[in-house]
Amino acid sequence: PSRLCPFCDEPLPQKISTRLKTLIESLVERSKAAPRPGNPLGRDAPLALSINVCAAHRAEAQTIPQGLKKGWPRTIDF
Repeated sequence: PSRLCPFCDEPLPQKISTRLKTLIESLVERSKAAPRPGNPLGRDAPLALSINVCAAHRAEAQTIPQGLKKGWPRTIDF
């Protein structure tokens, strides 16, 4: 369960960035416990707040690795 997002129950990335860790910790402080059968560490927060956390962990777990596999740069040099 500690490898699951406390807000949407999706798997978190293997390595969590400092930014994502800060986002999660900040929202945990402003949310309330909401244990669920598949995630006893689940939390309840307004969607307007949790969407940022979930978008960030999806990007780190899926979008960024897919882009790197395709040879896309990690940062864009404008």
